[in-house]
Amino acid sequence: MILLIGFFLCAFLTDVKSQDLVHLKQIESLKAELEKSRLRPKRRIATSLRLVSHYKYSHPDVGELIESALSIAEEYDFNFYIARSLRFRTRYNLYLGASRDIIERDIKRMDSLGQVTGNDLIPGWVDQLYASYYLLIEELDSAKVNLVALDNHISNYGNIDRSNYYVLNGMYHQAKKEYKLALESYNKARKLRNTGKAYLYNNMAKLYLDLGDTDEALAYADKSLDHSSLTNNVIPKVESLIIKGEALLLKKDTAQAMPFLIESETLRSAPHVVKNYTGAHHLIEIYRQSDPFKIESIVEDLSSYEFTPHYALMWIEKGRYSITRRDFKN
Repeated sequence: MILLIGFFLCAFLTDVKSQDLVHLKQIESLKAELEKSRLRPKRRIATSLRLVSHYKYSHPDVGELIESALSIAEEYDFNFYIARSLRFRTRYNLYLGASRDIIERDIKRMDSLGQVTGNDLIPGWVDQLYASYYLLIEELDSAKVNLVALDNHISNYGNIDRSNYYVLNGMYHQAKKEYKLALESYNKARKLRNTGKAYLYNNMAKLYLDLGDTDEALAYADKSLDHSSLTNNVIPKVESLIIKGEALLLKKDTAQAMPFLIESETLRSAPHVVKNYTGAHHLIEIYRQSDPFKIESIVEDLSSYEFTPHYALMWIEKGRYSITRRDFKN
């Protein structure tokens, strides 16, 4: 049995290394193409955005690549490519937790370009991004409007990946605590080839956390981590680590939870990494019992927590810490 497990583990690791190598070769090829001085504008835009996709939005060069593509598209009045670049920028800003004004401005501009160009893809992108955004800020009625529009768009045109719709629809039902409907939608997404499995499994892990099933939550978080490693994707990795920490805290295993929560906050501290998820409020609760002085470093600057579900709690924690320091004015 041990030999058999060892065989499958070696096979898995070999497959992971092989996929990593292919991924790195694709990145190097795209970077080499961008270094060509006579690359045509549309090709340069498309190559830049493909590189962003390969970086999975979690690389220091992502912001610059998107802005470069958008600048070229605007210079040549390539309306479709302006919309496409804005789509990438909006997704990036959603991951980073940008302000509402920035996100809504870009989506509205995309919507206008869709009307100007008459391109069938752009309205689907708009509905997809609005649905993602409204789910993030928990405006569920608005999210539902865009999900219905996205469903209709896919039925009429078929040019948007339905797997993304199923994931978003599952997130909507999960937010409404309609867990059976959420699981049905997630399972439909699992059957489709293009589904982002790392993100999907995190959603399923959170669902099981809501249901109090910590073992299933840990299992799906681990599945997400496996898929994150295949694509070197830091964004879902941060969320997976937080989920594992939360599940272990529910199991009353603080010592096991701590490393996952600390690693998640270390990863998200990088300027180009997702800001929407945080386990810092759990760390504060732990430090309050063990080492209160560590709380100061977490609450000193709360700007990166604005789009997390626990933003208000973080301000309360900052107030509590100020009271312990007898800084009543603060």
